Amino acid sequence: MKKLMLVLSPVLALSFVAAAFTAPTATAQPAPSGLPAALAQITSPTALRDEPKCSWPELEGMLVRSAKGTIRLERADVTVEEIPEGSPVTLDFHELRVRVFYSTAGLVVGTPQCG
Repeated sequence: MKKLMLVLSPVLALSFVAAAFTAPTATAQPAPSGLPAALAQITSPTALRDEPKCSWPELEGMLVRSAKGTIRLERADVTVEEIPEGSPVTLDFHELRVRVFYSTAGLVVGTPQCG
């Protein structure tokens, strides 16, 4: 019986060492299916930063109504104003106001931002 233990002992030791130095296999998490595109944008890494989003350069050239909806979706706490290009505006700053300037074709001109 002692001889058998001596023979099995190195085998067990080697299997333990091999198990200790092998990398654990990562199991892939399935991606959530059926999420609307709007929800996917909200849960993006940019939506998780400390400061709320206050500038939308990606909306330049977009239809003004679509841009307004996107801003409202990303920041429900702001007031979105649609202003024709070239219209006079006050120079006061309001953190919870976003002005979206648009052309005669109804396309966003410039970057909508808080202020």
